[in-house]
Amino acid sequence: ILLIQFRTLLDPLIVMTALPLAVPGAALGLFLTRNTFGFTAFIGVVSVGGLVVRNAIILIDFIHQRMKEGVPLEQAALEAGERRLRPIFLTSMAAAVGVVPMIISGSSMWSPMASVIAFGLVGSMVFTLVAIPVLFVVAQEKRLQKVAITAPLLLLLLLSTPSQAQTKSITLDEAIQLASKQNSLVKMAGDKAKEADARVTQARSNYFPVVTNQSSATHLNQSEFLTISKGALGSYGATGPIPNNDVNIKVGKQDGFLTTTVAAQPITQMFKIHAGVSVAHADAAGAHCDLQQARQDVSLNVKTLYYQLLSAQRRKHALELRIKAGEQGLDEARNGVASGVVLEAKVLEGEAQLAKARHALGSVEDAIDDMSIQFNDLLGLPLNTDFALVEPEEEQTQLTPVVSPGISNSVQDLESEALTHNPSLLSARHTLEKSRAGLNASRAEYIPEVTGFVQNIHQ
Repeated sequence: ILLIQFRTLLDPLIVMTALPLAVPGAALGLFLTRNTFGFTAFIGVVSVGGLVVRNAIILIDFIHQRMKEGVPLEQAALEAGERRLRPIFLTSMAAAVGVVPMIISGSSMWSPMASVIAFGLVGSMVFTLVAIPVLFVVAQEKRLQKVAITAPLLLLLLLSTPSQAQTKSITLDEAIQLASKQNSLVKMAGDKAKEADARVTQARSNYFPVVTNQSSATHLNQSEFLTISKGALGSYGATGPIPNNDVNIKVGKQDGFLTTTVAAQPITQMFKIHAGVSVAHADAAGAHCDLQQARQDVSLNVKTLYYQLLSAQRRKHALELRIKAGEQGLDEARNGVASGVVLEAKVLEGEAQLAKARHALGSVEDAIDDMSIQFNDLLGLPLNTDFALVEPEEEQTQLTPVVSPGISNSVQDLESEALTHNPSLLSARHTLEKSRAGLNASRAEYIPEVTGFVQNIHQ
């Protein structure tokens, strides 16, 4: 509980150090009241420990609050001892005075516990108000020193480690394939499709009978016997009593085994099961349509960002050339001003154009960084991945009409193809099928449930 409250291991350890502070006061109380240490005295020690821990928690929590407000560590510790003195003193003294009648009673059972509580609280109160803030300050200073020493070492280690990052070249087709496999949205849609397929299998399993088995085994420590007494069957002169001795006949066995197997086959529920399978099929088909739609959306976004990045990189290159040319022109203008051939206004105009070009370059570089992060996110790569886009070949960039087999370029045929294969429309159709199947399942509720049972009992 303390770890959850403070979210650090150091503060609970400081709180636990307050427990031994109650021991001197408890021992002094037993000595002054002439009581012995027994079971009830031990209960008193446990009770005092809980109260001492509470006081320590109050102090440390107040120190943390003051430090969050910007107060220095030592000042916060001093204020904790000053401002928490009254509540800790009142609660401790109230508890100590409350058990005084038990001490005066002289009971061999309750007097030791009361002595431990009264003197332990008073003694631990003094020690807690002094020791806990001091321990907290010392521990925090040690921790800060370790952090101050460790941070430069870690920084030096990171700087001395050779960078293994390499720029990756990636084509448009590779980017689309990578996004279709690693994009988080595509993965989620794929998992939903798998889940829907599993629900179809689960719905189909309801067609089959449900087989249950319940078995039990028993073992008797003692066997049961049937005793036939001597002469129970009569006594004859020639043979004597029959039987001539007591006979014990074992009845039953010590080990027993009972198994019951029941097979339940739904009969009239088949209508409802069939509707449930239809719902699962429609749900699975809709999930696959959503997966196809997610892949198409991701593919479109990858293509858009790919060409936007290529365009931005070209603009960046053009601006760098423009800046380079502007710097050369500015140097020539300055030389012309120095020789008296060019006016000063030419230099100012060149500096203004150069500053404008540099500003535009900065904007383009920021846009490239933002688009690179979005591109890595689409591809499912770390956001800081560095890559080099491969420009498509000229043959690939030329716009050529693409005609699917069996489809003409007429508006009616293209509209019909869109209505037939568009993932959003397909998903809507499957949703409609799911609703119809659900309606059939609701109608099947009117049919009484009839189930055939087969039971086998073996003993």
